[in-house]
Amino acid sequence: MMQRTRRISGWIALRGELPRQGLISIGTQIMSAAPIVLGVMGPLTVGLVAMVALPPLYAVTRPLVDCIAIVAAHSLIAAVPQYLMRQRVLPVTFLAWSMGLPIPWQTRLLGHAWATSVAVAPLFAAYVLSLLVWIWQSPTWLRETWNASIAALLTSMLGTWLLGMLTLMAREHLCHANRRAAVPGLPQCHGRAWREAPRRWPRDLVIARDLLLRSVWRQRSWRWSFGHPLLIVLSATCIAGLTLTDSRALVGPATFALIGAMLFVVIALWRDSAIQGRLAHLQEEVSGWPVSFFQLKVVAHCWAVMPTTALSVLFSVIALREPSAKGFVASLCWAAVGFMGPPAVLTLTRSATRGRWAAAAGLFGALAIIGGFL
Repeated sequence: MMQRTRRISGWIALRGELPRQGLISIGTQIMSAAPIVLGVMGPLTVGLVAMVALPPLYAVTRPLVDCIAIVAAHSLIAAVPQYLMRQRVLPVTFLAWSMGLPIPWQTRLLGHAWATSVAVAPLFAAYVLSLLVWIWQSPTWLRETWNASIAALLTSMLGTWLLGMLTLMAREHLCHANRRAAVPGLPQCHGRAWREAPRRWPRDLVIARDLLLRSVWRQRSWRWSFGHPLLIVLSATCIAGLTLTDSRALVGPATFALIGAMLFVVIALWRDSAIQGRLAHLQEEVSGWPVSFFQLKVVAHCWAVMPTTALSVLFSVIALREPSAKGFVASLCWAAVGFMGPPAVLTLTRSATRGRWAAAAGLFGALAIIGGFL
């Protein structure tokens, strides 16, 4: 019995080590860019930390239906970083290695629970810090609803933890069901695409599209079939809320500006990270092919910024429909930054570098601050 307990403890400790190493890697990159990030958006960063726990704390002052909706939305949005980190928490190589191990499902479930707890620990620490700020401020509405506000915050935290755990369970199940998902697929391009390129497009661009994009969309994963469209829809919703709501609404334009700016930057960085991996794989392979690597880079950058460009067009159509409307200058500035910001960030900086972090933080800060004036 003692030996079995040690085996279970060892597996759970191993599962906790994976997200810990991922958090250390992300923290190292963030700390390398901390001076620049704090210099660009220092006061905004402090304000964001103070605001992370506000929605569930304030939700209990609203009607019951609104309270439930706010807490559920807060849990879902807080679970997005856990979804984006799932590849670090459950790497492909670890899944491929652990598939054949005789580990009971109860032990695997405990491992998922512990890995999720380690991954959400920094977020929950930010919740505690935010709660302490609001306790120190001690507004009237919080003094009147103290117990209910704490319960709503704990419910939101539990929901985020459960969503993160379900994400890990779904990733493991999909990789077990389809072993091909545990090995990154190589870019595929059939000979027909080489011979029958449409005449209305340059030949190299068609080949580059097939080499890069078909391998991305052929991945049958939740990331591209569900998570990626969801982020785009949420970003479009925030843009619509930013331009169509006023300060008296339940969720004001400032909240939509912060969430929309975050999603806007995340979509561009996520797509660029996905396409740059395939571009790096092809860099050595295409040296002897009749393909221009420059054309591949052009296709990669255009594909990465395609959703942000479409979102900027949506914002322009909604916000600039009335030239005399209040906030026209701010709307024009937001649209200009939305159009030119992502291409500039992805073109002028390299992935996972201090410059990329600083540029992304600057783009987020600019969109959030300009959106606050709408």
